[in-house]
Amino acid sequence: MRHRQKRLLFLTTTMMIFTVFIYHHQTQATSTSNTTSSSSTIKATVSKLTSTKSTTATKKATQLKTAWQKVMATTDSRVEIAIYDKNTNQTYQLANVSTTTAIKTASIVKVSVLTELLKQNMTGDLTLTSTDEAYAKQMIAESDNDATTYLLSQRLGGYTATQAVFDDLHMTHSTANADAWGYTTTTATDQLKLLNTIYYNANHYLATNSRTYAKNLMASVDTSQDWGISAGATSYQVKNGWLNDTDGTWIINSIGHISATTDRDADYTIAILTDQNSSESSGIALVEKLAQATNTILND
Repeated sequence: MRHRQKRLLFLTTTMMIFTVFIYHHQTQATSTSNTTSSSSTIKATVSKLTSTKSTTATKKATQLKTAWQKVMATTDSRVEIAIYDKNTNQTYQLANVSTTTAIKTASIVKVSVLTELLKQNMTGDLTLTSTDEAYAKQMIAESDNDATTYLLSQRLGGYTATQAVFDDLHMTHSTANADAWGYTTTTATDQLKLLNTIYYNANHYLATNSRTYAKNLMASVDTSQDWGISAGATSYQVKNGWLNDTDGTWIINSIGHISATTDRDADYTIAILTDQNSSESSGIALVEKLAQATNTILND
C-alpha cells in the first residue's frame, strides 16, 4: 500500500488568470505620455481578452444548461454531467439529482486503478513489470475484470487502494468499496478532478511519462467499447462503465477527453454518470445524447 502523505493540491479549473509581463528597454529616452499611452493600450487589450473569455463562457454555460435539461427531461434515470472546457478555462455541470449524489462507478473506476498503479510506481512502492503493463492494457482497452482484480488484490493492496487517489485529489464524494470494486461510488465532478490530472496535469500529480501512458491506453479502447462521450467527436480518449444493478436497472457511465484536432476545435474533459436506466441500450443512448449536444455547442 502506498505510503500516505498529505499534499496541498489546488484545482484551479474555474479561474482565469491573465498576467502581462512588460519589458521595456530603449537606448533613448521616451516621453512620459508615450509610456502612459503604451501602458493603457496593454491594459485595454487584456481587459478586452478577459471580457471576451467571460462572455464566451457565459454563453456556453447557458447553451449547455438548456441542451442538457432538454435531454434530462426525457428520462427517469438519475443523471450527472460535468465538463471542463480548456478554451474557456471553465467547469460546467448539471444533474437531475444533487451534484453530491454518488453513483456506482462500474468499470470507469479502472482509470482510478490505473492512476494508483502509476502513482505507486512513481513513489517506489512498486516497480511496474511487463505483467503489470499487460494487465493494465487489458483493464483499460478491453475492460477486463480479472485484470483489474489482479492489479488491486495482488499489486495494490486490495480493493480500497483507489481511496488513496480519491484522497490525494480531493475527490471528496468518491468512496472505494472493499467488497466489490465496481461498486465504488463517485460523482461527475470528482471524475473531472481525475481526468484533469491526466490530461491537463492538474496538481502535477503524475509524471509526464505516466500521464502519456494513461492517455495512450484510453485512446486504444476496443471499438466495441468506445461509445459514450465519443459521440460527435473525431479524436477522443474514453473509458466506459456498464453494470446491471441488483434491482435490474442499468448503470451506464462514460468518462474521458475530447481532443482538439485544429486550433478552432474544443478541447475538454467530460464525465457522464447515470443509473436506474431501464436497459443497457437506453442508458447508452442517454449518455450519447448528452455527449453529442455538448460537442456541438463547444465547437459552435
